[in-house]
Amino acid sequence: MSSAAIVVRLAYADPKRQWELSLEVAPGTTVSQLLRQVRDRSEVKQLDLDALGLGIWGECVSGDRVLAANDRLELYRPLRLDPKAARRLRAQVPRA
Repeated sequence: MSSAAIVVRLAYADPKRQWELSLEVAPGTTVSQLLRQVRDRSEVKQLDLDALGLGIWGECVSGDRVLAANDRLELYRPLRLDPKAARRLRAQVPRA
């Protein structure tokens, strides 16, 4: 790692698997720039990055956010079911 680089992590999870990459980037790199850099990596290639939500340590961020050392950029997939609707469905199931 060069002395000018910072280390950030990129994380993603779906029901079947999860992964986290440790990456070196130049100071001042934005979220969008990082996503462009990793777009061809095998872990990321099958994802539709434009459709995913983005967050750093659980806080939603936009593509113009500048990354800091030790940031964990999280890729959020769309929800399959709204949490409120899921609770309603669970409440309708009779208890044994």
